[in-house]
Amino acid sequence: MNPYPFIEFTVQFPIDFTVQELLPQDQIAFQKSIRSTFLPFSNTNFIAQNGNKIVLYGKEATHIKKLVDIGFYNMLTYRILQHDPAVPVNIPFGIDGKVVTNFGTDNDQAFALAIQADGKIVAAGHTHTGNTQYDFGLARYNYDGSLDATFGIGGKVTTDFGTNFDEALGVTIQADGKIVAVGRTHTGNVQSDFAIARYNTDGSLDTTFGTGGKVITDFGTNFDEATAVTIQIDNKIVVAGFTHTGNTQYNFAIARYNTNGSLDATFGTGGKVITDFGTDDDEAYAIVIQKDNKMVVAGFTDTGGGFSSYDSALARYNTDGSLDTSFGVGGKVITDFGTIYDTTFALAIQKDNKIVACGYTFTGNTQFDFGLARYNTDGSLDTSFGVGGKVITDFGPDDFAFGVAIQKDNKIVASGLTHTGGTQYDFAVVRYHPNGTLDQTFASGGKVITDFGTNDDEGYQVIIQLDGKIVVVGFTHTGNTQYDFALARYLPNGTLDAY
Repeated sequence: MNPYPFIEFTVQFPIDFTVQELLPQDQIAFQKSIRSTFLPFSNTNFIAQNGNKIVLYGKEATHIKKLVDIGFYNMLTYRILQHDPAVPVNIPFGIDGKVVTNFGTDNDQAFALAIQADGKIVAAGHTHTGNTQYDFGLARYNYDGSLDATFGIGGKVTTDFGTNFDEALGVTIQADGKIVAVGRTHTGNVQSDFAIARYNTDGSLDTTFGTGGKVITDFGTNFDEATAVTIQIDNKIVVAGFTHTGNTQYNFAIARYNTNGSLDATFGTGGKVITDFGTDDDEAYAIVIQKDNKMVVAGFTDTGGGFSSYDSALARYNTDGSLDTSFGVGGKVITDFGTIYDTTFALAIQKDNKIVACGYTFTGNTQFDFGLARYNTDGSLDTSFGVGGKVITDFGPDDFAFGVAIQKDNKIVASGLTHTGGTQYDFAVVRYHPNGTLDQTFASGGKVITDFGTNDDEGYQVIIQLDGKIVVVGFTHTGNTQYDFALARYLPNGTLDAY
């Protein structure tokens, strides 16, 4: 199936007819030797010439076909083809490879990203809807970065759980195309709970899920936060995060839901699992499902002494929610990078089932750097990766990684943000060879920094498209207290996907 909405015209040109010029946005100029004719293609975002073929992309592709059908431009003969995704078509992303989206408020921040089977991009986070009110905010984009008008209102959806602070931190796409977003909702005083919403493909809430498309889950404490979500092969929904279990005690928290949003009683206790690493602060931020359907959850654990002694923490669970004792020690793995603060915020599974964990590590003074670790299937560090299974990457004074993805060629892409001076933060992306060395063919020495022209640009999740392009989502500071969703797309060589 064609992953992106292209229409390809095979054009039989007269001997004196050539494509002379490609104009930006909505027009293409066809130049004949005798006269010049302009064809206005409303809302057609880009066209590309390849020999005698013209590829048109955009929501008005059917309108373009109609223009040709009625013979208005009878110099063209054509046939509609299915675009071969193996044939590169240069369709750039947004403006200079970047997209900024404002929900009409002063604080819109995106943290999570998913790509649909048709190539459309879904970003999720929060939007400020008035006073102290924040709601789930989702936006869907066409392949070229334009907002998809068939989703919500003008490509955007906001969801209120009836409280004054609702924030989406994870998003995924079901096999049927429905969208699941997870995060937290403030349910009173200092109380927050897991919040899950499911959307139909048009952005409307799926009323077959929970109550009116929404589910709130309380672990019985005063603070529960969902940070990541994934879908099992049987379409059950698994959500990871953390729960406050007393005083300063936080533990990993996982919940599994049936397709109707009810808790799955075959998982853990009543659909919920809490995991304590034996310390007073264990927080989970990532979840992946292995080929054998076991779940790996990762975050960090306080190994004694508060903020100054955090280490990366992973746990693996059997399908019933019990800890998999064949992984690490009793189902748990703790990794110290030799510093006082090590975290994991993202996970990816390689084709060989090795586990890549990505976050950041404190390397001295006020210095934080990207920190990656790779594990064998039994939870031991993979010593063929980096130094003893670990890689640290420095962009500058402070670097924080929040996303990781594996390419088809097994190269590893990590995303986050880097401090570039003063109050300036920019998107930061790095690519590694499978052995953990920097890929020198990517951008400059394996690393790329992207500035949206403001003093605070923060990158979070990264995803690899079917065509190998790399998409990173986050937010950008656009003035005063104004933040907007921000996305950047990179070509496989690390350059921004621009004209």
